[in-house]
Amino acid sequence: ERRVRGPEAAGGVRSPGVGKRPPRRPGYAVLARKVARQVHMRLAREAVLNTPQGVFAVALRDRVIARNLYLYGEYELDLLWQAATILAAARAPSDGATPGRGTVLDIGANIGTVSIGLLRAGWYRRAIAIEPDPYNFSLLERNVRLNGLQDRVLCLRCALSDVSGEAEFEQSATNLGDHHLRAERSGPAS
Repeated sequence: ERRVRGPEAAGGVRSPGVGKRPPRRPGYAVLARKVARQVHMRLAREAVLNTPQGVFAVALRDRVIARNLYLYGEYELDLLWQAATILAAARAPSDGATPGRGTVLDIGANIGTVSIGLLRAGWYRRAIAIEPDPYNFSLLERNVRLNGLQDRVLCLRCALSDVSGEAEFEQSATNLGDHHLRAERSGPAS
């Protein structure tokens, strides 16, 4: 049985290689990349990586997203395709929402792996990428430029919540995708 991913799953046209999960690197290759990453971390703060999801400038100190992109060439690619397939199936045909159309709202966009990946794979035409952290936001804007998507991605530096007010923005030193708002809940927003 052939699993279909990407726009082809929703009846769209698929470019060669788009939506395919890259093969995991064999153990020795991952070990070599781990050593290379450790050396690279001592020499540089950032790296630019070419992956199936796009080209990404990453902070080498990040132990989750950047590490996975560096070592495996992807970050949650299967999960991204599964979500995109579910969303495509939920679209009403009368909306004219076919692959390659519509806008994805990427809240907590981090460095753009979701919005850039979905646009490059042809799932959506445009994206609104929202990221509050100044450093991640600078990488997000850089990654949008690296992928030539400036006219298709609107980057907004702000935080979103379901309540009005102020909140503390907590940042992780080692997982740059684990920043979040901490607020005391006093009831729903009016």
